[in-house]
Amino acid sequence: GCVGNIDRTQEGNVSKYSKEELLKKLVPGKTTKKDVLLILGAPTAPINYNDENRWLYFSKTKGMAIYAVVPVSYNNSLMLILNFDEKKTLISREYKKL
Repeated sequence: GCVGNIDRTQEGNVSKYSKEELLKKLVPGKTTKKDVLLILGAPTAPINYNDENRWLYFSKTKGMAIYAVVPVSYNNSLMLILNFDEKKTLISREYKKL
């Protein structure tokens, strides 16, 4: 069986995708702010994201579970930084595990 406590209250949409999936979906020179909103929703920061060209997504999962006597850590923190140009097109992306 499985016994555990996993806190997903600070988990963001960015954690639903692997780094590889995100890099395929978020293409500099092609992906727009609207595309990003459809994929990931609103960024964690800034609050007034429509007027800003640097968006930050954070995701944090905390916890531990035991599967058939094997402990599995769910401590995971991610940050995705997206930079857009004045035409609302992605110009750079940075994916970091914290």
